[in-house]
Amino acid sequence: VKAIYVRSGGGESALAESEEQVVKNIGASASSINYGNIIVDSGTTDTYLPGTLYESFSGAWKEMSGGRSYSNSPMELSHDELLGLPTVLFQLEAHTDSIDESLDPTTTVGLAGDVDAQNPRDVLVAVPASHYMEFDPKTGKYTARIYLSERSGGVLGANSMMGHDVFFDDEESRIGFAESSCDYMGVIESAEASTRY
Repeated sequence: VKAIYVRSGGGESALAESEEQVVKNIGASASSINYGNIIVDSGTTDTYLPGTLYESFSGAWKEMSGGRSYSNSPMELSHDELLGLPTVLFQLEAHTDSIDESLDPTTTVGLAGDVDAQNPRDVLVAVPASHYMEFDPKTGKYTARIYLSERSGGVLGANSMMGHDVFFDDEESRIGFAESSCDYMGVIESAEASTRY
C-alpha cells in the first residue's frame, strides 16, 4: 500500500462522481502504512491497519465527512447519510511489468490518475461506506469495520475487496484488482431477455 486517501461525498467507485468531491491523502508514509506488512486476505471479514495511522486517518475522515468523528462504535445513520460518508481509497503500487500504456489513467477506473500525478498508473481500490460500515438489524445501527488498532502490519480484508474482481497470481507474486458492477439482477435479466424468442 503506497498511500491511503479519504474522499468526501462518498461514491462506490475509485473515480469521483463529481468535480466537487475532494480527495485527501491521510499523510502517512508508505513505510508507516506497511510497517509489519499489509496482507490481502479474503478470509478476514474486516480491514485492520496499524494503530499509528489512527490520528491521521481519523483526522482526514472527520474533515471529509463534514465534522463527524471516525469511530468503531455503533452509530445511527440514514441511508443517505451512509452513502454520503467518505470513500476510503487505497493506492497500491503498480506491477511495472504489467502496465498497459494505452490506458488513460485519468479516465480508467481503478487507476490513480490525477490523485497521484507522480504515479498515475498505480491502482486505486475504493472502499465506500456501504462496504466498511456494517449494519446491525437488531440495533438499527452501523459500525465502522476499518480498525486502526494493529501494533504492526495490517489486513485488507473482505470488506475492502467487495465490489472488486480480485485475481491472486501466485506465479508472479502479484494481485490484480478490477472494479466489478456485481449487478447480478442485471445479468439475470439480460440472460432472460436473450433467451426469449
